[in-house]
Amino acid sequence: MRTASELDAAFAAWPPPLGVVVQIVQRLPGGRRALPEVAELDVDGGLLGDRWSPTDPPGAQVSLIEHRVAKALQEPSELAGDNLVVDVDLIGMRPGQRLRIGTTELELTAEPHHGCAKFVRRYGLDAQRWVNRVEGRRGRYARVLRGGRVRLGDRVEVL
Repeated sequence: MRTASELDAAFAAWPPPLGVVVQIVQRLPGGRRALPEVAELDVDGGLLGDRWSPTDPPGAQVSLIEHRVAKALQEPSELAGDNLVVDVDLIGMRPGQRLRIGTTELELTAEPHHGCAKFVRRYGLDAQRWVNRVEGRRGRYARVLRGGRVRLGDRVEVL
C-alpha cells in the first residue's frame, strides 16, 4: 500500500486527461467483477448487469473514477468498484454537470462519493484519507439521463 506522499507524487506525475473511457466495471454478487468492452446504461437500471439496485440512492446509479486516481492507487483499478474509469478531470466538476459518453448522457449528482471501509481494506487508510481530502478525488456519482451504449475508448464529452 502507498503512503499519502507516494499517492500525491503518483497523481501529480500523470499526464493531462484525454477524455476517454479506459475501463468498464460491472460489480457482481460476491464481490466479483466483470470487465466488459461494451455496456448498456439505462435510465431506470443504471449500468445493466451491475449490482446497483433501484432501491439504492437514485443519485448513485453510475460511479466514475479518474484513471489517474486509479493509477495512483495502483492496479487493479476494478477493485475500487467504480463502473467507469475515465481519463477526464472529475475533480473540477460539480453536481449538475452533464457528460456524453458513447450514446449515453449522464448527470453528476450531489451524492457523496468517499472512500469507505471496503476501500480501506483494498487500498489502506492513507489512500482513503488522500481521496477524501479533495472533493471529487474519490470519483463522482451520476444518474443516467439518456440510456445507451458505452464502449472502451469512447470519448467523454463535457456538455
